[in-house]
Amino acid sequence: MTVGAFSVKNPVFVNLVLLMFVALGVTSFHGMPREVFPTVPLDLVTVTTIYPGVSPEEIEKIITIPEENALQGVGGIDEIDSQSREGMSLILTKIEQGRDLKKVAQDIESALNRMDPLPEDAESPVVEEIETLYPVINISVYGNAEENVLREISEELEDRILDMPGVGEILKSGFRDREIWVEVDPHRLDAYHLPISEVVLALKRRNLNLPAGLLKGSREEFLIRTVGEFESVDEILDTVIRKESGNERIRIRDVAKVKSTFEEASQFGRSNGARAITLIITKRSRGDTIEIADAVKKLKNDLEPLLPQDAHLSLSQDNSQWIRNRLHTLYVNGSIGFLMVCAILFLTLNWRIALFTALGIPFSFLGAFTFMKFFGMTINMLTLFSLIVVLGIVVDDAIIVAENVFRHLAMGKSPSRAAIEGTNEVVTPVFAAVSTTIAAFLPMLMMTGILGKFMRVIPIVVNFALIASLIEALLTLPSHLADFAPTTSRTQTLFGSGERFRHYKRRFARALGWLLRRRYKVLLSLFFVTMVIGLVAKYSIPFILFDTDDIPSFIVQIETPEGSPLERTEEAIADIEKRLLDFPKNEIDTLSSLVGSHFDPTSGRRQTGTHFGQVMVELPQFNAKDRVNGYV
Repeated sequence: MTVGAFSVKNPVFVNLVLLMFVALGVTSFHGMPREVFPTVPLDLVTVTTIYPGVSPEEIEKIITIPEENALQGVGGIDEIDSQSREGMSLILTKIEQGRDLKKVAQDIESALNRMDPLPEDAESPVVEEIETLYPVINISVYGNAEENVLREISEELEDRILDMPGVGEILKSGFRDREIWVEVDPHRLDAYHLPISEVVLALKRRNLNLPAGLLKGSREEFLIRTVGEFESVDEILDTVIRKESGNERIRIRDVAKVKSTFEEASQFGRSNGARAITLIITKRSRGDTIEIADAVKKLKNDLEPLLPQDAHLSLSQDNSQWIRNRLHTLYVNGSIGFLMVCAILFLTLNWRIALFTALGIPFSFLGAFTFMKFFGMTINMLTLFSLIVVLGIVVDDAIIVAENVFRHLAMGKSPSRAAIEGTNEVVTPVFAAVSTTIAAFLPMLMMTGILGKFMRVIPIVVNFALIASLIEALLTLPSHLADFAPTTSRTQTLFGSGERFRHYKRRFARALGWLLRRRYKVLLSLFFVTMVIGLVAKYSIPFILFDTDDIPSFIVQIETPEGSPLERTEEAIADIEKRLLDFPKNEIDTLSSLVGSHFDPTSGRRQTGTHFGQVMVELPQFNAKDRVNGYV
């Protein structure tokens, strides 16, 4: 049985297949997570070693170089790149493609354990596999309120956000841990003839929380634990350092001041001109970026009225907007493509045939969503880009089938016979056309490296849509044309048929013959026109990679003189923020600043140091009313 005959003679089966693809496609689309980029293994392993208070030169000599030598014999490492910073050594190892990342990481850890011991004050090397971690959205707590208040609000936000479905890790920027500082007066120590080590020892002995064994009784057993941790500053002040004769005691309060404060900042963040604690929200592998972003926005709106007067919340770097824009583009382009196909086919064929032919677009997309869900893919920037690319291709095979069926209808055949014979005649060319398009995208699967892992998504999704369009054109379309196509007497189109159609055909043939008889002149003219257009385009049309209307944000980076304290860098950042905040609200949306680090575009890495700083300026959405572009 031929393809056309099978489709026409099994309408129930064909419609069931159609309904199955529609149901699976809709549920797959709503069930797939939406994210910015697909999660792919980066084949990178880092080795981090902390050695506080040591210069970069010493770090390189006593830690980085020995660790690099230890890694030379580990199989599977393609490239080793290292950085020696003040108090830290960072080694980045690039793993050969196709290697088991976990096994290589274990081999690296084993090699480091076999090397000569590091200095006593140096921490053990930490081996980590680098994974793609894409932030969803940032929420900042900022204002002139005390740091304790900002901390409490950020902790409350963190607890609530972690309860949201799909949320993964939350990274905190500008959040300083609490510390108790005991500032010893050296003159008082001399007066009491106390060494500083005795003060340290007294604090260690008093601040304990240790297990003390198991007490067994005849009926019960009890765990014994020595609990003596400090709970207040007064307890520290009352700690006895030494007991003198006559029951006189020397306490911490006699030789030192104790205050509750925060750890010394090496870098911190700002938002809209004030100190801020920023929560960087990431998602789990199956979390939905848009749902998480919407939930965080709702939480912000709910909590803002309850905050103290000097505390505020702001959102920044909303990556869900990229997906919303791509989905919007897909919806708009799909609708326009569907209407244009219907209009053109209506002009040249029949409105019923035009409608069923144009249905190949949504069917192909639903089929692609079904295959994507089955293979564990997600809706992201690359998959949506792939669907937009293939939008104008998926209906080509259906047009070939429909046009040939229409031709058989115009010859006086019944709809069933026209559908069978018209389909059978073009099965091979339709299959060949789709196969050549699939073949054109297949080489992208052979791309190597990290870029290849990202780009391979495009040919996979494109081919899924093309396969679905082939199923629709050869299986479901002939059956529907047999059932709903007009009879012979109703195959008139807007251009007509019979003598009127032959009139258009004769005029086209005369024009084509005139061009063929002067083919060399025509080719020369076309070449000349092409050259003129190319020269005009090169010298008269400006080249802009990204239009200013499409820029969502920009970064202002600064470097104060090396060695400058954080306070001086913060003053420079605050001056920039002040100038930017003077702009109207319709021109600048949010300011997010970092003091103590910035992103280096030349190396693609973040640099840290007290003299680095940056201000990220986020602009209103592309379609926002009165948005101004082109200058800041």
